[in-house]
Amino acid sequence: MPKPLGIVGINLWLSAFAIDEMLLERKRTFALETGGILLGYRCIQGTCEHWVVTKVVGPGENAAHHGRSFLPDCDYHEQKAIEHFDETNGDEYYLGDWHTHPNSSSYTSWRDKITIYRNARRATHTEQRSLMVIIGGPLENPQFFGHIGNTLDVYLGLFAKPATVISSKFYGDWLQLF
Repeated sequence: MPKPLGIVGINLWLSAFAIDEMLLERKRTFALETGGILLGYRCIQGTCEHWVVTKVVGPGENAAHHGRSFLPDCDYHEQKAIEHFDETNGDEYYLGDWHTHPNSSSYTSWRDKITIYRNARRATHTEQRSLMVIIGGPLENPQFFGHIGNTLDVYLGLFAKPATVISSKFYGDWLQLF
């Protein structure tokens, strides 16, 4: 996947609070898919770009949960993203989406790839790239998988590396996925 000029690595960081929120929502609706949005910021240190998720928002009360799909409450998500942007004086913003694959793989489905592509097309603030975090696996052993895709090669393969919640990649209150 093309990266901004000079960038040779990308790291994804999830706060422990964000992970807890996603896992609580996952447990609440476990037989069905659920999800929400990812809020935070990006920064560059040397030749590495960091995507830092500081907050997640759940599905919203008008969301539709199904066994193999999830339709978010888009109005709720837009409202929460604007509120967070304003509360952080524009320092934090929408990075992408998260959702679950109950008792299934945390790899992207064809629908997930289309969602990443559509989100990336609108994401001028992230250079036409979008983040998606999928939580799969059984309830007691969640598997996190992060994906960053763009409008050019979302179907050719996403930059992604799997990690589980129980991982040597925990740094204090942060989980590094890739």
